[in-house]
Amino acid sequence: MKIEDAKIRVPEKQDSDLEHKRKKSRTSAYTDDFVEEYYNIDATKLIPFKNQARKSFDKESLESLASTIKQHGIRQPLTVVVSPTMEGKYEIVSGERRYRAGLLVGKKTMPCIILQDYKKANEIAIIENIQRENLHPVELMQAYSNLLDEEICFSMGDIASKLGVSKSSVVEVLNLRKLSSNVRDLLLNNKIVSREFLRTLLKTPESKHEKSINNFLEYQIARKSSKKSLRKRVFSVVIDEKGMANIECAKLDHLSVAQKNDVKRLIGSVFNNNADC
Repeated sequence: MKIEDAKIRVPEKQDSDLEHKRKKSRTSAYTDDFVEEYYNIDATKLIPFKNQARKSFDKESLESLASTIKQHGIRQPLTVVVSPTMEGKYEIVSGERRYRAGLLVGKKTMPCIILQDYKKANEIAIIENIQRENLHPVELMQAYSNLLDEEICFSMGDIASKLGVSKSSVVEVLNLRKLSSNVRDLLLNNKIVSREFLRTLLKTPESKHEKSINNFLEYQIARKSSKKSLRKRVFSVVIDEKGMANIECAKLDHLSVAQKNDVKRLIGSVFNNNADC
């Protein structure tokens, strides 16, 4: 729901202390599928939701969103719920990226829809997090765990059914709970998302987890460096005076089988990514 698409009215009377305090900032948003009220709430009263799965926010992405907010404002309200543990605070059920980006450009208040049912808010927050793109496997594991801990789902099968995914994929993600919190942080901070590596890691003795991660990172760096080298030096295309193309690839003879396979993939990617080739 975008504010610009809603019908706005100022209510004639207030029905609670909150409404009285927000008399000048309260409006009601009417859409085709529901009726809710939103308030411009002091940004200092907003806090992250306790079951927020996403632990890291891309700095560049936030800065881009902040630039948009600076020009156009926050066009979609945050969804919040009264915090049951911190008096006078509201937990952000959805819209934390908007909240963080708004702070970057000095927003003092944020438009918020206030939900009344905390358990429903919990479900909305968890499922919305799960459905986001680029959620790290560790963050996804936390979200699935929250579904079980909050008794929104009672089994892995329930999770699979609710989200429309296979039970095997749910089991695979929840297996990450077997890793220590330090190891999970390493995976998250280093953006390691390879399912093959994660499966291997789970089969590795716990005492060797950190070493396995370091070896994997070193391998990735070396592989990336190798690919850059291949792009620069392994072969070149020469057009002769008759317009015929010749590929000079004598250096291929010095490559390993794995490196030659990398060259093949790289050549293929050149043509796949350039429609004019």
